[in-house]
Amino acid sequence: MLFNRKAFHNKLAGLGLLGCLLLLGCASNLSQVNSITERFSDAVTLTNDSVYLSVSPQIGRVVAFGRVGHQSVIWLRDEQAVKKAKANGRWPNYGGDKVWPNIQSQWHEIYDRPWPPDDVIDNQPWQIINQTPDSLTLQSNVSEQQHLQIHRMFQLLPGQARVQIHNTITQLAETSYPVHVWSITQVKPPTRTLLHVMNPSPVSNADERYVWVTLPKKPGKPQWLPDVSAVYHDQTVSQSGKLGTMGQWIEAIYPTQIFRQSHAVIAGAYYPERASIEYYVGKGYAELETLSPAQVLTPGQTLEHTVTWELLSSR
Repeated sequence: MLFNRKAFHNKLAGLGLLGCLLLLGCASNLSQVNSITERFSDAVTLTNDSVYLSVSPQIGRVVAFGRVGHQSVIWLRDEQAVKKAKANGRWPNYGGDKVWPNIQSQWHEIYDRPWPPDDVIDNQPWQIINQTPDSLTLQSNVSEQQHLQIHRMFQLLPGQARVQIHNTITQLAETSYPVHVWSITQVKPPTRTLLHVMNPSPVSNADERYVWVTLPKKPGKPQWLPDVSAVYHDQTVSQSGKLGTMGQWIEAIYPTQIFRQSHAVIAGAYYPERASIEYYVGKGYAELETLSPAQVLTPGQTLEHTVTWELLSSR
């Protein structure tokens, strides 16, 4: 179904929901890149006439994404808070965008703990294995527990406000655990987030359109927008849960732009949480999550998953 953006924004305007909750104000592209490289001296920035993308191999994360001349939509945790967490032996949560290869419900079996994530994939530097003017490919070290390695290729599309991220998991030794590409992007809080729903159920079965992956303190009922085949739920951090749908895209809506992530959904494949996109609200940030199907790989086998990022005008 085509996204009728004008009709949708007329609908929001009628509901009084176009007020600015967060201003992603303009700034020079140079100052944005400089501020990133001051904090992440290893950061590599790709840019075209429309957008810029900065990646830090040292922490294995995307640390900036925005329109040229504007602030990044990516949320980064305060540097002092990161240092304090590390000093106290806690998971630092840098912010940014990352990938994890495992189903979280199985972490206690794989890692003998429920948290934090894979020590190697999440907590060791990645290596640059290829770089061109409009692309960058990173490679993780090998996970000790899962015996796998991840490659991420970031590719700017010429003349467009779009980036394609090609994620590949390679299984290097036998395992009994399924893997999937779980992309997690922490962003500055949007005014609203839409989760696409494929093949929506009839109105009488509205609850089947979504799943609470983790239940908030006050679940409420996500609202259905039939014009765009999507649901939304206005959450606050005090009652936050994780909302998921079987959908092809998720959009974080800001006053002057929309950050859309899209990917392919494979019919009949195994999605452990019955969702291919998920949304979570944390303290000072939100998470846009895309998930590939999960499967057990044999040695030498790969699992690929591509996510497209784009920044669209909201007016």
